[in-house]
Amino acid sequence: MLERRFYTRYDVSGSVVIKSVNNTPKSMTVELINIGFKGMGIFFKEIILFDSCVDFEVKIDTLDRRFAGTGRIKNIKEKKIRETAGFIMGIEFIEVPKDEVVTIVNLIQNRICADIKDRNRFNNPQL
Repeated sequence: MLERRFYTRYDVSGSVVIKSVNNTPKSMTVELINIGFKGMGIFFKEIILFDSCVDFEVKIDTLDRRFAGTGRIKNIKEKKIRETAGFIMGIEFIEVPKDEVVTIVNLIQNRICADIKDRNRFNNPQL
């Protein structure tokens, strides 16, 4: 399968409330599994049809950050996570607060760098 992503996705824990699908009101909470500059991955036990337009609100637990936006389902894979069958769905951002997404990705990158630095310091105490 051809890789569609141009930017890295970062694993993150959180939730996404899907507020509507193709302008039809919905209210479902799904698991956020990763995020990047142009989109995010979610996991849910029910499928949302490919190319559906969704309105959502994202909450990232570890960063205590939230944002709302609109996106389109661009990838669907059937998968089992923690013994729960469901679907991993890639959402391409259409309309989101870009400054907030950039801030979130930068915070995640900073945490990764700090973790690596701590690991290196632990493995090489003379540094």
